[in-house]
Amino acid sequence: MSNIKLAQQAITVQEKRFRELAPDMSFQKEMMYAMQAMSNNTYLASCDPKSIASAVLGVAMSGLTLNPVMAHGYLVPRKGRAVFQPGYQGLIFLLTKSKIVKQVEARAVYANDDFELEYGSETKVSHKPNMKDRGDVIGFYAVATDMNDCKYVEYMSKDEVVVNAMRSDMNKKAGLSGAWQTDFVEMARKTVIRRLFKYLPKSTDDSSLLSRLTEAMGSVDAASSSAEPISADDILNIDISHEEIKSEE
Repeated sequence: MSNIKLAQQAITVQEKRFRELAPDMSFQKEMMYAMQAMSNNTYLASCDPKSIASAVLGVAMSGLTLNPVMAHGYLVPRKGRAVFQPGYQGLIFLLTKSKIVKQVEARAVYANDDFELEYGSETKVSHKPNMKDRGDVIGFYAVATDMNDCKYVEYMSKDEVVVNAMRSDMNKKAGLSGAWQTDFVEMARKTVIRRLFKYLPKSTDDSSLLSRLTEAMGSVDAASSSAEPISADDILNIDISHEEIKSEE
């Protein structure tokens, strides 16, 4: 029996738990997206089937989707095991859905762009990209607007982002690797959004959604640095209202 078929069986076993974690999500659709991801990625298709089922439960816990059109998150192979890794668009989705903020954007700044940032009683940011020749990337920023139209801005230089990325055990061993090597800009966007999240007001009427958001913010790079993702049994015992996930920006 193929590994993809074994993974499908392992995911099916977790259907009841998936529906308990995410009653508003379609289990069949998320399983189909997982199957598509494995069909398109030979490394993912060769991962331990149980870890793939565990990663799909991680999708349910986050409240995001594997729908490739939405780009909320991805199943990522790590040393023979699969993990769920939220994307920066997934983080933005959770932030806006929580109504902590009503708008979030994260962008890269290049050497030839016209970029100005002013901190103070009224933080201001101005960014005019040079569309002819942007040069090399030099930094990243995120801007969030809360429900009262107050703006929060966080900027990180490229060097700061790299320093944070190098805290990952995987990157410590081999330098920037995996998604940090193939999709550096997207990973950096996630990093600056996570940094901004620390300074946002956390009041919301939906405590479960806030828990999911905090979980997703804390798990972005923890997944990419771990050779041993949480098992399906571990997930069953997690209290997402209190579990503290080690953050590795």
